[in-house]
Amino acid sequence: MDKTITVNRGDTVHIKIVPTLCGEEYILNSSDKIVFTLKKNRGDTEPLLKRELTLLSYTEDGLLLKLTSAETAALTESGYIYDCALVKGTGESAEIYTFIAPSTFAVEETLGNTLAS
Repeated sequence: MDKTITVNRGDTVHIKIVPTLCGEEYILNSSDKIVFTLKKNRGDTEPLLKRELTLLSYTEDGLLLKLTSAETAALTESGYIYDCALVKGTGESAEIYTFIAPSTFAVEETLGNTLAS
């Protein structure tokens, strides 16, 4: 299944994240978190953006990852790569399950929908 995300550069973006474990939707517990990682290239050691979502990140629409307009404006019109992992527990005993394998994160240029300075 294609997990490509496409955003417009400079837009505020809300991305619904649906964690899964063993093929079933998973609801986070208090010690769980989702780690969203965005990189320019798979081999890069440092991510461009890393976000953690927790039980407190749930909204009435589900688990939402928000990227601000400043964050998407900082991305060039190009392709990136992202993944999402469920981290159950903490410390040495934490279990990590990547539920979205590295996938395309595309940024497109808008046609001038920017805020005037």
